[in-house]
Amino acid sequence: MQQIAPPVSPSEKVSLSALLNNVLVYALAEKYDIQPLKEVAHQKFKHRAAYEWFDEEIVTVLREVYAATPANDTLLRNAIHEVCDRYADKLIFHDEFLKIVKEDGTLACNMLNYTYNAKVKHHMEHLRKEKEWRSALQARDDQIKSAKEWAKVEMESVKDLLRKNLKCRDCDKPFVLKIKRGRNSGQKTVEVACARCGSVEMCKEREVEVD
Repeated sequence: MQQIAPPVSPSEKVSLSALLNNVLVYALAEKYDIQPLKEVAHQKFKHRAAYEWFDEEIVTVLREVYAATPANDTLLRNAIHEVCDRYADKLIFHDEFLKIVKEDGTLACNMLNYTYNAKVKHHMEHLRKEKEWRSALQARDDQIKSAKEWAKVEMESVKDLLRKNLKCRDCDKPFVLKIKRGRNSGQKTVEVACARCGSVEMCKEREVEVD
């Protein structure tokens, strides 16, 4: 089972020697195929590099990372690429950084590739979240539609029941139902009144709220 290094405290000063030591340990672990140690060195380097901007040390660290790792091992290289991508607005004015990028075409290509992949990953994550959001809205719309259909069926059942069984106690005529919508709220109500006399006093006209 691989061991993961604990995060470095933000209050711990990031020093050049600590970063280079992580690079050295990573390289040795790669050489002797000690994967748990390699992962520990990678995590420590990544956490240290993420907590503090090491302006003047970036070029030295870049050179050491590329010198200590083979081209097909991108784990530590991507960690430094991530730092460079995060501080690109500062590095564009860093003379030593621009110099090493111009000197090493591989470094420039790798950083460009990392930035592109990071943006594609971010875009795909955005699309995934948007798809989930749209699915949630569709599910809600389906629930509302289903509830409306159920309410319509229930209302028809109530209307049939009233037509068949309820009669005016004064004139013994069936009730008539009317669906009304409120002027302000738009809420639907049912008006129950006698079909023959329609008198409020006699038939006790009432409104029943419809969900």
